[in-house]
Amino acid sequence: MNYEQFKKEWKDAMVYAPSKFDVEQTLNDFYTEYKISFSGYGKGMTVKQWCDFFFPDNDLDTHPYMLKNKALKTKHGNGLKKMANEFRKNTGLPLIPLIEDNIK
Repeated sequence: MNYEQFKKEWKDAMVYAPSKFDVEQTLNDFYTEYKISFSGYGKGMTVKQWCDFFFPDNDLDTHPYMLKNKALKTKHGNGLKKMANEFRKNTGLPLIPLIEDNIK
C-alpha cells in the first residue's frame, strides 16, 4: 500500500482536529509504523483494523484524533447527527437523539 492510500483509509477510519497537530507529519510517521507492523503484530491488518488496535482509548477531549465509529457514539458525533437531523426533519423521518455532554 502506498502512502496516499494509507492516508485516505486513515482519514476514513478517524475523526481529527487538524488545527491541533501536524496532519502530514503525523500520518507520515503512522505510515512508517504501519509498514513496520507488517513484520509482526500487524501482519494482514487493514488500516482500519490497525487504527482500532492503536487508538481504542483516544478521545477528542484528550487527543487530536479518535476512531470515527467511537466518536459517533459519543458527544463528538453530535455535529454529524445535527446535520442528519436537519435532513430527517425536512423529510419527516424521526430525529436521531443527541448524546448529552456530561461535562459542565
